[in-house]
Amino acid sequence: MRRGYTLLEVMMVVLMMGLLMSIIAPNLVKRRSDSRLTTVRANLETLQDAKVRWAVETNASPTAVPTSANLVPDYLREWPAGPIPGTYSAGAVNALPSFENITLDRWKDRSQRATILGQLPF
Repeated sequence: MRRGYTLLEVMMVVLMMGLLMSIIAPNLVKRRSDSRLTTVRANLETLQDAKVRWAVETNASPTAVPTSANLVPDYLREWPAGPIPGTYSAGAVNALPSFENITLDRWKDRSQRATILGQLPF
């Protein structure tokens, strides 16, 4: 009695695995970029909340621009960083914070997702 698989059976398994990977791989890449965008948006929302709390507690003017020293550690545990290389900016109290000069309102707008992805280095 013969044991083992024939070459045809092994080739069919490899073909099916390749087909499954061609379906799964693009979804994984999309999920990764979506999670990065979501993290940046969450960091910007946290920065906005901290900035507003700082302004209320210190009676800062609407045009005041808090620095990281003003916000960390009393209003933020640490200054936002990641998940992609770039710089967060708190901006003035009456303005929205930004990441790489892209403001929070653009990060929230799903229709601008492709534009934002094209501007970022990842």
